[in-house]
Amino acid sequence: MLIFYLFILMIPFSQYPPFFRVIPETSLVKVVGGIAFVYAIFYLLTQSHKEFKPLSTKEAKLCFLFMLFTIVSGFFNYSMRNATSINTFLLFPVFFFTTYVLLDKSNKFQIVYFLIIISMLLACYRGFKEYFLYRNIHLNFRPESVVGDTNYFALYLLFALPFASILFKYFKNKLIIYFGLFSSVIFLIMIMLTMSRGAIFGLLAIFVAIIYDSKNKFRKILLIAICILFLIPIMPQKALDRISSITGLYDKIISLQEESSSDSEKQSDGDTISAQRRYKLLLAGIKMTLDHWVIGVGFGTFRRYLPHYYPEFLSSRQIAHNMYIQISAELGIVGFSLFFLMIVFVFKSLLKIEKLANENRIAKYEYFGKALKIGLIGFLVASLFLTAEFEKIFWLAIFLAISLQRVMKAEYPELFQNSYQRLSVKLTTK
Repeated sequence: MLIFYLFILMIPFSQYPPFFRVIPETSLVKVVGGIAFVYAIFYLLTQSHKEFKPLSTKEAKLCFLFMLFTIVSGFFNYSMRNATSINTFLLFPVFFFTTYVLLDKSNKFQIVYFLIIISMLLACYRGFKEYFLYRNIHLNFRPESVVGDTNYFALYLLFALPFASILFKYFKNKLIIYFGLFSSVIFLIMIMLTMSRGAIFGLLAIFVAIIYDSKNKFRKILLIAICILFLIPIMPQKALDRISSITGLYDKIISLQEESSSDSEKQSDGDTISAQRRYKLLLAGIKMTLDHWVIGVGFGTFRRYLPHYYPEFLSSRQIAHNMYIQISAELGIVGFSLFFLMIVFVFKSLLKIEKLANENRIAKYEYFGKALKIGLIGFLVASLFLTAEFEKIFWLAIFLAISLQRVMKAEYPELFQNSYQRLSVKLTTK
C-alpha cells in the first residue's frame, strides 16, 4: 500500500527527477504507478472482494464509456502527432483500477487526502524557491514548480485548497487544524504568485461554493472578505493586468481587425497577444465542433486541424486552452455528452454522500465528499482557460468519487437502503 501512497504523493512531480526524461514517454511517477498497479492485482487476488463491481454506478459506467470512446477515437485517427495523447490516456483505466482496488477503507481515503495536501506543500516549497531566485532576474516571474507549467501548477493548487481549508470543521485535533490553516495560507499565496487568470476565477468559484454550503452564510462571507483583503496586497499588479486583458479583449480584437496583425502585435503587450491568440483558438475549436459535430475531428488531432481554420498556427503546436471546447472539437457531441454526464453523476454521488453523512453525523465522510466536490468545482471553472483532461489530479478526483460511495456503502449499508428495504428490515427484526 505504501507504493500507492508514494504514487499519490508524486502526482504533481511529473517532470521530476529530470533524468527520467531521457527515456521517451517515461517519468518516475509512471514507474511508481506501474508498480502500484501490479500490487493492486496482487491485492485483488489475495483479498476476498466479493463486491468487486467497479462499474456498478452510473458515474463509473459513464467514466468507462468516455475513456473507451476517447481511446477508440484516437486509434481511428492515429498518427505520430497524437501518439503521445493516446499513450497518456491509455494509462487512465490502469489508474482507475489501481485506485478502486486499493482504496477500500475510509482510513485509506483520509491518508490520500492528507497526501494531496502534503504533495502540494512540497510543490509550493519549490515554487517559492523559484520565485525568490528569479523574481529580480525576470520581470513578473511566474513560478511553475515541479508541475512544469505555471497555469497547471495553479490548477493543482486550486484542487488541493478545499482539502486543507475545511479541515478545521471536521477534525478536533489542534495539530490537524493548524496544519490545514497553514496549508491554506500557503496555497492562497502561491495561487496569487502564479498570476493565473483561470486560477483567479476558479478561486472565486470555490469561495462561492463554500458560502453556498455554509449554514451561517454571513460568517463565511465575512471570513472570505477578510481572506480577499489579505490576498489583495499579495496579488502582483501583473495578475490584475492579465485579468483585464480578458475583460478588454473585445475592443483589442476590433482594433486588430482595423490594423495589420503584425503591426498590432508589436504594439500590444504580451498578455493582450496571449488573450487574442486564445480567442482565435476558441473560435477554431467552435468551428471544428460545428463542422464535425457528431464524433469530432478525432482525439488528439486538434493541432492537426487548427491550421485549416487559422493558417498562422501551421508551425505551432497549440491547444484550445479550454477543456470543454477541446473535448467537443475532438470528440463531438457524443464524447462531450459522455464527459458532461460523467461530471453530473459524480457531483450527484458526492452530494448524496455529503447529505447522508451530514444527516447521520459522520464527519469523516462529510469531509471526504465536500472537499472533493469543492476542489472539483474550482478545477472545472479554471479549466475554462486550460486544456486539462490529461491531468492526473482530475482523474484522481473522478476515481476517488467513484470509490468513495462504494467504501461508505460497505461501512454503512443501512444508509443506502431504500424505504422499502428499511421497512422490511424493521419487520424482520420485530
